[in-house]
Amino acid sequence: MPAKKSSPRAARSASKRAVGSLNPRGAGRQSTKAVGLREQAVVVRRYLEVLEQRPKVGSNSSAPEVIERRIAHVRDQIATAGTLRKLDLVVNRQRLEKLLAAQEAGRGYDRLEAAFVKVAKDYSDRKQIHRAAWREMGVPLSVLKKAGI
Repeated sequence: MPAKKSSPRAARSASKRAVGSLNPRGAGRQSTKAVGLREQAVVVRRYLEVLEQRPKVGSNSSAPEVIERRIAHVRDQIATAGTLRKLDLVVNRQRLEKLLAAQEAGRGYDRLEAAFVKVAKDYSDRKQIHRAAWREMGVPLSVLKKAGI
């Protein structure tokens, strides 16, 4: 049986399908825009997560040096505590260690805040998020002003 000839139009269509399969995100303006929108959402999500983990401003008891001293004090108490008291102290120590780790992770906050400021206005406009909602989520007014919200 002779081989079936393909039309030039079918060949171009097959070529486009093959090229499109090499690019997992697709091609064209729409997919690039979608990638940008996803990146905006990631920046906003990360910023809000860091805000939730950060200790409240003005709390002296959350200074890293104070937390380290409290951890050392709890460790000393664990050595001489009874069983149930030891359990309470272990939970307290773990909570303090988690707080200290969150503070160390939050040191990149300035960079994350700058990224948030860049995308917040566009994200807010697109999602119809008002200033009051951002404030309720804990975003400082100064950051919203920088973002133009």
